[in-house]
Amino acid sequence: MRIGEICTRDVVFCAADTSIADAARLMRERHVGDLVVGIEGSEGVRPIGIVTDRDIVVEVVAMNVSPDQLAVKDIMSRALTYVDESKGVYETLALMRHKGIRRMPVVDERDDLVGIVTFDDLLEGIAEETGLAAKLIQKEREQETIARPAKPARG
Repeated sequence: MRIGEICTRDVVFCAADTSIADAARLMRERHVGDLVVGIEGSEGVRPIGIVTDRDIVVEVVAMNVSPDQLAVKDIMSRALTYVDESKGVYETLALMRHKGIRRMPVVDERDDLVGIVTFDDLLEGIAEETGLAAKLIQKEREQETIARPAKPARG
């Protein structure tokens, strides 16, 4: 299964100069825990960072800084890891594990933002694939029963 098939396509993003207060409001309004930070161009949005609700708590609230004094660019994760939409679930999971991250922007062949994938999305994708494999086993048993019905034992 490709990441492009399971990622969330309705990505909430903001510009790097968005205030922390506005970013927090946007997260609340859209019911998300992260915003992809991007540069909007004629072709799409190029992701340059990500900011999470945890970033806001740790970098702003816990430090007793006014959210109006900082912009998203001041606290966003800059070492952005993203994944191409054509990559597989297991390949993406390995990358997330290696980087120690739970969410990644998904990009197309031009590196423009097309979605976001979370660890939860990957678990759902793996569970779906496992469920399909289990159904295959069940179907195989049913086919065997039809093709070779049990015969009474000779005795």
